[in-house]
Amino acid sequence: MNAAKPGEFNDHKRRMKAYKDKRYSGWTGKARWVKDKFAGLPKEANNLYQEARKLYVSQMQGVISSVADIIGAELGKAKARIAKGRAELKAEQAPRGPAAVRRGRGEGRRTSRGFDDLEATVNEKSEQLVQDLATKYTAALNKVDEEIKKLQEANKG
Repeated sequence: MNAAKPGEFNDHKRRMKAYKDKRYSGWTGKARWVKDKFAGLPKEANNLYQEARKLYVSQMQGVISSVADIIGAELGKAKARIAKGRAELKAEQAPRGPAAVRRGRGEGRRTSRGFDDLEATVNEKSEQLVQDLATKYTAALNKVDEEIKKLQEANKG
């Protein structure tokens, strides 16, 4: 999962090193190096950043998918436990006689509202987690894009 941290957007370093090693090798390599110092790297070098960005986004989507699966599973467990609690309460109230049922209606309604509130809280947290995840994803992408711009500026002549 560490591969998807914005601070570890390092694939571009490997790609750029390989590109420069190839570009500056051989008898014409030194001339290209001097030219690039004044004119900057060719546009094809900027494509390396976009390829690295695609890899990073792919890794990050994998991490987000894993987190979403965990959240979904745990929220499903919480909702199942709420449903089980409702069923247990109903089962406990059922064998009582009609007089006890009448006395317990008010208490049952309060308890039912408690389950409703609990379920609403679980749904609210679910939406909040999704929103937080989306916000962090967007922030991470923006950070990577800023880093790419800085690196592209550094490669200008």
